Amino acid sequence: MKELEEYRAQIDALDVELMDCIAKRFEIVRAVGRLKAEKKIEVVQTRRAETVVKNAEDRARANNVDVELMRNFYLAMIDVAHVIEHKIQDEYDRADK
Repeated sequence: MKELEEYRAQIDALDVELMDCIAKRFEIVRAVGRLKAEKKIEVVQTRRAETVVKNAEDRARANNVDVELMRNFYLAMIDVAHVIEHKIQDEYDRADK
């Protein structure tokens, strides 16, 4: 069915854009991790994480997207970001010794 294939092509194109955005986000996470390591700033910034999740929930509501889905998606990204930043901080700590 041609119409279904057209919709699937649109979804595939959006998936590429979404992945590119996520990759860019994690490039910035790595830069933040390096800055935090250099400046001896704690990796986990609870208030910042809460703000990011709340903003995602608000955008989800405004765009008629499942709020729970977006909350879980952002919490997962934040968890991965913390893992990345902890690894970077560990590398800086080992280099200082």
